[in-house]
Amino acid sequence: MKKSRIIFQVIVGVIIIAFIFYKIDMDEVISILKKANPIYFIIACLSYLLLNITLAARLNYLLSRIGHRMKFLSVFFSHMGGMIAGDITPGRSGYFLTPSILKKKTGRNRPAPRLRPWKSPYF
Repeated sequence: MKKSRIIFQVIVGVIIIAFIFYKIDMDEVISILKKANPIYFIIACLSYLLLNITLAARLNYLLSRIGHRMKFLSVFFSHMGGMIAGDITPGRSGYFLTPSILKKKTGRNRPAPRLRPWKSPYF
């Protein structure tokens, strides 16, 4: 079951990538990338990476506040999976996939403890 699901995901991914390459002109993309200033491209990539590290750190902090201590890399890759799913779904609804990816990576299945704001130093 698990192996067939992975094979199915790989096949769907390859089909999507092949469709994208079929629809765009790769020579035009390569010529545009050659004309681009590499410094700006590197700055943009680093900015995007820093943004995602910050968002994953925020998610990790919030999860730890409700009692779920997890490795940062698990939270980061789950966040990135949700972001990628959000890029291809209408209304960025794919980001709702992040909790299920996180559950799959960490194996956590227990419900979050109830928050008691009157016991928190922040309220």
